[in-house]
Amino acid sequence: MSVGGEAIEWEQGKLVVFQNSFPHFTWNRSGEERILLYFDFWHPGLSEDERSALAIFEEALSEVVSEIRSGK
Repeated sequence: MSVGGEAIEWEQGKLVVFQNSFPHFTWNRSGEERILLYFDFWHPGLSEDERSALAIFEEALSEVVSEIRSGK
């Protein structure tokens, strides 16, 4: 895995958490199946008003992207 240009080694049985606003890439060269669990965490410095505004923006953006993908 690479996050922000830094190589990160995954270790079996360990959790990896990273800030996905940085460019990131993953690959699986093991031949084994791997499962990714994706979670969103709010930055602890955001106020409730900022979180609400971002949630509204994220929902609106998701709708626009869906419309674009469906050809509307």
